[in-house]
Amino acid sequence: MQNIIFFKPEDGDLISNPSAVFFEKIFLYESEDFWNIGAGMGYIDFINDKIHNRIEIVFEKSNGFYLRYKALNLDFHSIKAGNFEHKVKVYIGGNSITFPNIFFIDRITTLEAVKKFIIDGQMYRGITWLDDNKFEWDYESY
Repeated sequence: MQNIIFFKPEDGDLISNPSAVFFEKIFLYESEDFWNIGAGMGYIDFINDKIHNRIEIVFEKSNGFYLRYKALNLDFHSIKAGNFEHKVKVYIGGNSITFPNIFFIDRITTLEAVKKFIIDGQMYRGITWLDDNKFEWDYESY
């Protein structure tokens, strides 16, 4: 049996086994305040007797969602077409962090990735994922 845990960035609540409808509402309709007040980052854990995988989620109003997929020895960033020249500043845990804007994807694609993840804990193939081990950059000075 699997267990899904969602960490709400707005207030730090942990929600066990939220439905796909719950995720549809928050990814398609929640405002910037939901995502940016409080921790500034949410996550979803997929846990069963074989794996414990996580998607970390950061929202930026003009650019959409940044997803980071983490599993045992795996660390991948969502990425879209473009270059690394344009930057986006977000606040996570009160700290300013700068990301390339190509790490941010739209709401619909994010929702599709989350719906796939809560079924089997795996990465959504509709997103290009960048392996963290093959890309070096400094979050603070980028």
